[in-house]
Amino acid sequence: MGTRRTPILALNVEPLDRWLPPDRLPELLANADIVVLLASYNSSTREIIGAPELEAMRETAILVNLARGGLVDEEALIRALAADQIGGAVLDVTATEPLPAESPLWAMPNVLVTPHISASTPASYRRAVDILCVNLPLFLAGALDRMANRVDREAVR
Repeated sequence: MGTRRTPILALNVEPLDRWLPPDRLPELLANADIVVLLASYNSSTREIIGAPELEAMRETAILVNLARGGLVDEEALIRALAADQIGGAVLDVTATEPLPAESPLWAMPNVLVTPHISASTPASYRRAVDILCVNLPLFLAGALDRMANRVDREAVR
């Protein structure tokens, strides 16, 4: 089960068994045992997981962020974890990297922090090349709106 703003038309792939539109994110969160964030960071995804979304999650659910730290309101996450509102978190990315030594996330027993290494696999390198091969002709043709994995530069400044 998953959601995304737009389908991956350029790659002709839809890796979800059940797709929900973004406005049904609370429903998705309420039904998930594990919530994995793989979204790009842009104006529509900045802190997409905040206090309301954490409240919508099951108290046994695990939040896994493999994408960008800015997708999660870390203060809200810390509060939810401290209150056992959710089961735990696995964070390969954080808003500030490296995660400051004074961050309470380091000491929380229901948190696993990894050093931003989740994308370092042979499969991820192959996928990057596949996306490049699809995007390069689109870029050269001026069809930027059809490219996969576009970055909203204004949102990440």
